[in-house]
Amino acid sequence: MMTVRYLSLNNLCNLTSATSVFKLAVLCLPFTFNSWADESASSSTSSNANNSPYVTPSLQGFGGYFNTPSAYSFGGGQGVFMYSNQTERLGSYSTTPNFHFAAGLWDNLEVSGRNAAYHDTTTEGSDLSANIKFALPYIPENWFKLAVGIQDLGGAANHFDSQYVVLSRYFADYNFDASIGVGQSESRLGRLDGTFAAVKWQPYDWGAVLLEHDAISTNYGIELSTPKNWLGGHTRFFAKAMLGASEDALSDETYWGIGLNTNLYQTRADIEPARIKYVAEPDYAKNNSANQDAFLLIRQALRARGFTDFKIGTAGYQADSQKQHLVIAVENNLYSGNHIDTFAVVLSIVSKMSPESVEHFTVQILQNGIQVDAVSGNLSEYRAFLQGADLKLAEQPNNAGDSVNWLKEDSSFFIKPKLTLYPHLVTTVGTELGMLDYSLAWATHLELPIPLWPGLTATAFHLKQLRETEDFRDGKFFAKSRQQTGIHNLMLHQTFELPFNTKLMLNYGEFSQDYRLSAVEAGWQSDNGQHHLFYYYGQYNHTGEKELGYDQACVKDPSKPLYDCYGVLPQYNDKTISVAKYRYYSPWLNTSFFTKYGKFWSGDEGLHLLVSRHFDDVEVNLQFKATKNADEGLMQGFVYEDEYQKTIGLGFTVALGPRKDFNSRYINIRGRADWSYIVNTLVGEEHNGLTYGLASEARTFYHLDNHFNNFGRKGLSYLYKHQDRLRAAYFELR
Repeated sequence: MMTVRYLSLNNLCNLTSATSVFKLAVLCLPFTFNSWADESASSSTSSNANNSPYVTPSLQGFGGYFNTPSAYSFGGGQGVFMYSNQTERLGSYSTTPNFHFAAGLWDNLEVSGRNAAYHDTTTEGSDLSANIKFALPYIPENWFKLAVGIQDLGGAANHFDSQYVVLSRYFADYNFDASIGVGQSESRLGRLDGTFAAVKWQPYDWGAVLLEHDAISTNYGIELSTPKNWLGGHTRFFAKAMLGASEDALSDETYWGIGLNTNLYQTRADIEPARIKYVAEPDYAKNNSANQDAFLLIRQALRARGFTDFKIGTAGYQADSQKQHLVIAVENNLYSGNHIDTFAVVLSIVSKMSPESVEHFTVQILQNGIQVDAVSGNLSEYRAFLQGADLKLAEQPNNAGDSVNWLKEDSSFFIKPKLTLYPHLVTTVGTELGMLDYSLAWATHLELPIPLWPGLTATAFHLKQLRETEDFRDGKFFAKSRQQTGIHNLMLHQTFELPFNTKLMLNYGEFSQDYRLSAVEAGWQSDNGQHHLFYYYGQYNHTGEKELGYDQACVKDPSKPLYDCYGVLPQYNDKTISVAKYRYYSPWLNTSFFTKYGKFWSGDEGLHLLVSRHFDDVEVNLQFKATKNADEGLMQGFVYEDEYQKTIGLGFTVALGPRKDFNSRYINIRGRADWSYIVNTLVGEEHNGLTYGLASEARTFYHLDNHFNNFGRKGLSYLYKHQDRLRAAYFELR
């Protein structure tokens, strides 16, 4: 089922501004490695508490005071959400709803978004905007912070547009910070248009006072927050109120915000040395002298943890050695959201339960009998890693899978369904019709491995429409995009494991109710998992009812006679998708860079760039699309000046549901591991026409990147970056 997410009528930025910000971020990336390379999952929401203040969003959305920014940003890995009531529009302030979301991508780079209502309701028009702030690196922490930022990034409806440079100094002994800066703003009130300054004194962990001059008005107020040692030390609720101002436009109301600052990283288990010893030191005494089944303890431990489909054996290529090479192959049906947890739990069991004869190990993770990942290592070295030494793993030896002496296999019922359950959304954000309109459905994806041979799988996708807002109902503007209850996809897939880390998947069946899909996908991965190449080709033959009408793109072409423009509307024609894709994962930045180029669902051709910053199983996503010749998805009544229609987007990807699946011999139930929501908007035009569905692959949920590539988190590079999770998962997932 193709998910359509509409774009705002209110642009985030024009092409020039978007390109400038993109270049700023990219060019500065190599110069900020000191603060990016070693971020820890244990960092608290106070972010470098000895060197920087606790930062909350301003009423404008960027990290700061009320209307002015601070050079300090939200800490790397921090996610911030706030509701506030101050809106500037058309030369005045008003009290209307504002929703803010922000993230510290790294300690030096902050991005945020804002949806500000035009009226005192969420059901009428609003303005969607974005901010970015970058702090210059290499300045010693005990000197000062210097940052540059852009608010609203320009555009056709840029009510908050401003650019600024700000310098801040934090006096840790007094918990006092001060900022001064200069800005240029399109604000009719003069906010940030000139010199501004601010101070914040926090005498108590839970309370602070703020005073600022925002270039036109002097404002003062308070900030309250839960103490940092509450809520596990990683989440804080906060509130701020601007109690007074020198300008009449601000003095008549009390402006305030309330929100949440939380760590996007998962909290690692507190592992005491005695607990580490439990899995790091073998217990040979439990292996009886008869040793009738040397691996009985491993088998029992895997069963106790919930593994139902696995086999244990020894590799034959070490037959001349007195030591054994243990091989364990595990089906990916217990920690399917991120199989690093499968590695962590299985390797901990191997470390504790292996007999004295085992010297080396290989652990393979399978998907419907096809190997998706594998690691090998020395058992004593891995035990040392669990106790704090450096991790030492290697790719599976080329012959580790050959001549394995497999013991009795543990397996489930011969046909075991796997169900993925999650909410399915179609939304519009920040349009003239409302702050948020949506059609909400409940999605059920059935995966049924067919036990004729490895890699053969049947899938089905069902939607149950639950609720929609007024604008998605019959006769309203978005009625045609409301989700429909029913089975949308019925597919048959065959996956092949080929040499040189290559896989091939064939797909055939009914797609989106009205199409017959025939598709092929090929994927290759480098040995260390940093480089991935994919190619997807899909032929979608329309089998449903077709509607006749005038093709609006044809009608607008003065060279075409009107009678040539009448026929089957483009959205009911057959479609062909052909996309080449490349992903690079940087363990240094813990970031994926994904590039797609080809022909997409709406007939458009072009480029799609996606940058994903990883925080355990949460990602913050930035994207840029530039495609042309779209048959559908462009707002009628608008003239698109540029050959390429360009959009930018900010969003997130999260794992819905627990890290551990519900798994029995008869059924597997899981949440969606890559539930993604990105808000996009048109750039590079003089208007704000809705633009949706561009650069869409119209993929099924079951494909190589999801089910055979661990959602882009695969290989030794990813494991080495997340060594703390390898150590802790055994204790976190009891």
